Amino acid sequence: MKVIVESSGGHANMTLDELSDIQKRLNAIGWYSARTITPKAEELVKEHIARMTRVFDHLLRVEKKSPLVAYSDAQSAGYSAEMHDEFFDAVHDGVDLGQVPSKMPIVLSLVAHYFWKDDPDLGHLDDPWEPVVELFELGYTATFDQDDHTETLDFVLEYPGHRKHYPLVGSGVPEAARS
Repeated sequence: MKVIVESSGGHANMTLDELSDIQKRLNAIGWYSARTITPKAEELVKEHIARMTRVFDHLLRVEKKSPLVAYSDAQSAGYSAEMHDEFFDAVHDGVDLGQVPSKMPIVLSLVAHYFWKDDPDLGHLDDPWEPVVELFELGYTATFDQDDHTETLDFVLEYPGHRKHYPLVGSGVPEAARS
């Protein structure tokens, strides 16, 4: 049963009761409980990278933004939508993420997922955070490692005692995703 991902169809008009329900479902997740990287997890990581590459391509073509800036934009998708700030606070302050090593990237991913379709610049693209949120449901957490000097960015899948890096920008990334 899916705990979180029912849709990223826009949540700007959610009620406080709906917000409370989402918060309860997020608190029911077994955060940071995966024991190994499964084929399903690898598939979801690849889907995130594919969708994020399309975001990079779009923002490079339309706004001449580098992939590093585009990733930041994607993390703040829907930030001007109604209920965005309330949702951020509810997740940041009201969801027990347990012993996860990197809380803020999780919060940003969740908020961006829920408000993706409300973003006027990115909402028409496939939500790159949906597969990440599915990874959360499977007991993984995720963050990113960015090196401004080398202009590289890795998606990092985490589970207890382990971190696996997947290149998003820079070395090992398809040419279409590079600035």
